[in-house]
Amino acid sequence: MQLTKLDAAILKRLQTYHSTPPRLRERLLLVLSWMLLFLLICAALAVLLARLEIPGLSFVPIGIYLGAIGREIGGQRLFVKRWPLNREITDWARVEQLLHQEPIPITPAQPSQSRKKWAIVVGLSAFAIIFGLFVVTDQTLAYVYNPTRKNPADNVIVLSASWCPYCAKLRRHLIASDIPYTELDVDHTTEGNWGFYAVRGTGIPITIIGSEVIRGTKWEKIDAALKKAGYKPAPVASPLESARPDAESSRLH
Repeated sequence: MQLTKLDAAILKRLQTYHSTPPRLRERLLLVLSWMLLFLLICAALAVLLARLEIPGLSFVPIGIYLGAIGREIGGQRLFVKRWPLNREITDWARVEQLLHQEPIPITPAQPSQSRKKWAIVVGLSAFAIIFGLFVVTDQTLAYVYNPTRKNPADNVIVLSASWCPYCAKLRRHLIASDIPYTELDVDHTTEGNWGFYAVRGTGIPITIIGSEVIRGTKWEKIDAALKKAGYKPAPVASPLESARPDAESSRLH
């Protein structure tokens, strides 16, 4: 029997176990690389599923990973526990004889060559695919929920949150002006959350009139856009209207 370098390495490790029994910690360190690689893949998949906002589905990859790790730990514990029996039935003379042979170099034609390299390539490919799906999913959902897409020129959409005082002020202004509008909560609705992402929001409120996006409570811009859309906005009487735009826009936490 002609050994490859990989076969020789496995037999050398087996030979060390002849005098020193294997320990669970040592066995787990041998599979640490694939455990970490599998963790990255499961983490990327969990983030992707979380972005899809399907309740509970993001925990599936975590369960798969914990199950796989538990199975591996159990298998290595069984290997250590049964080693005394394996030691008794192993032909150590044959192991010694094989190790004194000159190992042949591993070539691509030999399937035993690099299961480790193959696993790394597959793992990295899977990670790249999942990351690509994550990006594509983000862009697709942002496109689908983009509030400016196909928004009629006279339709008013407000991205807001219940805790935002400037959103309440904008709401009162639109009501006082008798202007119909659609309000999307960026914290509690899928449309609001992805709409905020689609228009690259950094603060709220955000007023969308047709395809025009106005950030903060910049009353002159808001009223000008409302007039352009055919509305007659009421005067803004609050002293807050003269505040700096950055101060008027509530920041998300």
